[in-house]
Amino acid sequence: MKKSLLAVTLLIATLTLTGCFKKPSPLVVTPTPEIKIEEISSATVYPIDLRQSNINWTGRKIIIKTEHVGTVSFKSGEVQLKNNNLTGGSFVIDMSTITDQELEDKNKENLETHLKSSDFFDVVKYPEATLTMKSVSPGIITANEQNYNVTADLTIKGITNAVSFDVIAKQDSGLWIANADFSIDRTLWGIKYGSDKFFSDLGDKVIDDTISFKIYIEAPLSLTTKQIITSTETIGEPSTVDITTEVVPLENQNQ
Repeated sequence: MKKSLLAVTLLIATLTLTGCFKKPSPLVVTPTPEIKIEEISSATVYPIDLRQSNINWTGRKIIIKTEHVGTVSFKSGEVQLKNNNLTGGSFVIDMSTITDQELEDKNKENLETHLKSSDFFDVVKYPEATLTMKSVSPGIITANEQNYNVTADLTIKGITNAVSFDVIAKQDSGLWIANADFSIDRTLWGIKYGSDKFFSDLGDKVIDDTISFKIYIEAPLSLTTKQIITSTETIGEPSTVDITTEVVPLENQNQ
């Protein structure tokens, strides 16, 4: 009897203790939020001097070996510099300003009118052309001169094609100065007048498909649109672009 009572007592004690020690809850681990790393490259934007910057063009006739030389003006433009090195740029060209510098009087007027017509640049319908740098690769850089290879989108008559050219730049008397030369096949931009690719029996009126451009740019380093973020890349997120367009003299930037 005593043994049975002792056994019952031990059983009750065991059950009581078991109830006091609950099974521990599973360990819940909260993941650490992903740390996103931003890679930021900054550049400073400098508006070009529209009075000093210019574009010269050259067109040619094939059979009679003559050429026309003229100019067309920038409507607006800016270059992006990082540590005084070119990283980008964009330009708007006012096609209504196209002029010939070889002819005079009525002949000059007639040619300029023809160039602005739908046979060539169709200025009424397409008053602007644009040149936008897409990539810039540094070449030889010395204390006095920097060389770059640029690929850009050139839009004429609403048609965009890529062009590549070299830029030679330097700084002089507070100016960033650059020169660039390149040529295009005008027919790729829908300018087919006088092209023997598309018309036969033109005789000595065949016009070369090649148009050559010489670009000269001056950008005063005393004017800037402040430092901007040109690219912000966050892991897992698309790139963004944030451009400020206010032109501010350098001496006022700390205000």
